[in-house]
Amino acid sequence: MRRFTRFAFGSFLVVLCLAISGGGTPATSQGGGYGSTTRAAIDQIIQANDQLLSGKPVDAQNLLRGIAEPLKTLEGLAQKFREVANREHDRCLARIGDLEKKTSDLYQQQLDLNKKIADLDAQLAGAATRRDLAAAEIERLRASMAASEKSMRDRAEKLRELEKWWWVPGYGAYLGIRTLVDNDIGQYQSAVSALSDQQTQLQQHAASLNTAQALRAQLDPQKKQAEELHRQLDGMRSSAQNELRELKGTAVFLTDADVFWAKAETLVQVDAKGFTGTMQILQDVLEKEINAPSFTDQSVEVVRDFRQKLVEFAESVDANNNFLLQDTTQFCGGPPRVTDANATVSARCNIGSIAKYYKILDPKTCAFEYLNPPHCPPKPKVVNVSADALAKGRARGTWSKTTHQDWQNSIGKARCESAAAIYYGKTSNAEECENICVADSECTIWSYNELYTGRGNEAWVDSKHECWGGLSSLAINTEPVWGGFISGGLR
Repeated sequence: MRRFTRFAFGSFLVVLCLAISGGGTPATSQGGGYGSTTRAAIDQIIQANDQLLSGKPVDAQNLLRGIAEPLKTLEGLAQKFREVANREHDRCLARIGDLEKKTSDLYQQQLDLNKKIADLDAQLAGAATRRDLAAAEIERLRASMAASEKSMRDRAEKLRELEKWWWVPGYGAYLGIRTLVDNDIGQYQSAVSALSDQQTQLQQHAASLNTAQALRAQLDPQKKQAEELHRQLDGMRSSAQNELRELKGTAVFLTDADVFWAKAETLVQVDAKGFTGTMQILQDVLEKEINAPSFTDQSVEVVRDFRQKLVEFAESVDANNNFLLQDTTQFCGGPPRVTDANATVSARCNIGSIAKYYKILDPKTCAFEYLNPPHCPPKPKVVNVSADALAKGRARGTWSKTTHQDWQNSIGKARCESAAAIYYGKTSNAEECENICVADSECTIWSYNELYTGRGNEAWVDSKHECWGGLSSLAINTEPVWGGFISGGLR
């Protein structure tokens, strides 16, 4: 678990201004810090929702007008910390790239060192073999010399005996024996010379062997040191990659917080219909489960709902122990973060005006994908598809159906957004889906997802084979981009 030094809250103002932007830190509400401001704003939103549910939309909207400035303050705080998190993410990514290069270079050096050691081991083995061969050759030569010496002694003795009888008819035999003796002398001298050569070679082999063994002894510690350093770099890289994920998770939450407070600000500006829809979205978001790093120790991941996470973030700023506040840190191995007041990396987030429910993919660019509202699809409506119900349904009018060549989704995005959409669950085929709608006296249009798997759109993941119907009040979707759907209904 990492530990960071703390510094005075005044330093926070300096660091935040330098590290995030040229502007000052948003002011908190009177008599409290960001934590109390956050709690008060959330409580007001919940109370306004209660007023709305009680049929008092005007009172609800008036209740929120009193916190317009705190909402702007909290939005600004989330924006500034989001910028810090995104900057740190970029720095951490660059540090990992540098670490990857260093690790790769070291690994190549380690391979080169291992090859040198392997070559040296082969040379040592060869030297030892040559030493053994030279030693064996010396022993063979010594044995040969000993045999030659004995032969020479024996023959010399015989020769001395024959020299007394040089005048006898066997004089010719004497000459032959003399030749043999001379040959033994030559062989002896040759063996003495070879023995001297072998002894010189043996000394050279021994010297080479000693030199190689000394070098080998020096390389072994270097190899162990390189292996240990490589393990440490791998550990550093793994730690930095974890920190990179932690930073992204933090930046994603802060982006969500930015969008949340911005959306809450619009509650005092929208009409009654927009107020109701936006309030429902805010309530759903507050209850959303968040799995993100703690702001006081990013190495610990905690699961909380969005409301609790907003409060935790604000209180960590008040307590000056938010890990993003540190001006010097070991995070991703340093170096100190950028302090250029004019440099920004985060794009402005306008998701709230585009999507109701979404998932942040890139907190730096604010790229996102659409999501289903919570609890969508709902529990399927059970319909009695009897022969009598089908007959009554057919009698309501003429039913038509699109073909496979005319893919169409008559329900469209109303699937999870409109109260006039009816979910019947998943069916085996389009005919079964059509029969359910026909048998349901409330249903006038239907759509069956025969092939569409979502294609990366999380709002439609696992929606294949879903059967949806619609009330007469539901406008038919005519967007010609719904390949894989079959639809039908009353003309």
